[in-house]
Amino acid sequence: MKVKIEQWRMQRVLQGLSGETGDSGQEDVVEEKLRVQIEEEKRKYNAGLKELKLLKSEIEHLHHLLEKAKLRLHKEFKSWWTTRRDDALFTQEPQWFEEPQSPKTLSKTPHEQSVPRPNQLLPQGSNFTAGTEIPLTGDSKIDADILAFVQARQAVLRHNDRAKK
Repeated sequence: MKVKIEQWRMQRVLQGLSGETGDSGQEDVVEEKLRVQIEEEKRKYNAGLKELKLLKSEIEHLHHLLEKAKLRLHKEFKSWWTTRRDDALFTQEPQWFEEPQSPKTLSKTPHEQSVPRPNQLLPQGSNFTAGTEIPLTGDSKIDADILAFVQARQAVLRHNDRAKK
């Protein structure tokens, strides 16, 4: 818009230099229309800016609430998990723990070691069906972690079953 006003003024100056005299009343009307358009655009811009600022503060507030909720959820989950873990540890039967490996077993390479199947580690009467096998990786440490997880899960399930009865 400002560019249009400047172009209009340049045309008026050029007309004045060349000796052409135009209708100055008409020229003022065109310039005034352009100024009104500029003012209207400024008003729209400021209204949009104000709305964006309000939205920004609302978004920041919602972001803050989301972060608070995330922290609360994390804290509640950690508390719940600790309680469950402690319950599982206190109700765990001795047969859940793996027996230490003999020196013969330790000297074997990972491929030579036989990783116990989940059915061998789970106590009698568990909910683990006999035909179900857990896929193992072949890495003895990772497989031991997988089996420990299965054992802990079974302990939690047994504890929940006892609590329901």
